[in-house]
Amino acid sequence: MTWANWVTNEDLAHLHTLNNFGMFSMFEGEEIHKLTGGVFLGEVLNHMEMKVSGSEDTMPATKAFIYSAHDTTVAAFLSALGLFDSSSIQPPYASVLLIELYSESDQGSYTVEVYYHEGPDAKNPTRHMTLPACASPCTLEQFKAFVTPLVPMDFNKECQSQSPSPSPSGVAGGGG
Repeated sequence: MTWANWVTNEDLAHLHTLNNFGMFSMFEGEEIHKLTGGVFLGEVLNHMEMKVSGSEDTMPATKAFIYSAHDTTVAAFLSALGLFDSSSIQPPYASVLLIELYSESDQGSYTVEVYYHEGPDAKNPTRHMTLPACASPCTLEQFKAFVTPLVPMDFNKECQSQSPSPSPSGVAGGGG
């Protein structure tokens, strides 16, 4: 794309910073983590627990779950895990997030690893992400203890606003 003559590299860098700030500010706070990234975290945790319990009737030899999502969903998920902040960049097109469950057969336990690749043009290869709640590798028990409070128990109930409505209809800028 060609920019106007008066647009400098400094202007573009500033716009990228503002864009990234806007992306990340949407996902700040425990309640937002729960209502955005928490739903998917619950899905991931549920699949891990079913696999570990050997529920072959519900998980017949399933080796992988593959999801596709928009940048905002990836950002919400990373933010809920504490891996996304204002220094991060908006997830580029074709970013990849891997959450892997490993069976430590010699110990009879399980560990969880998280990897992130910032799209096909990333300068850095896929990188290992360390969860703030545990060292790497993270045991499944540590992962579960960290993730469980972030999963909404009743999404519809928890999604109701606890703060005063900004307008009569409860929607900012809305009418009655």
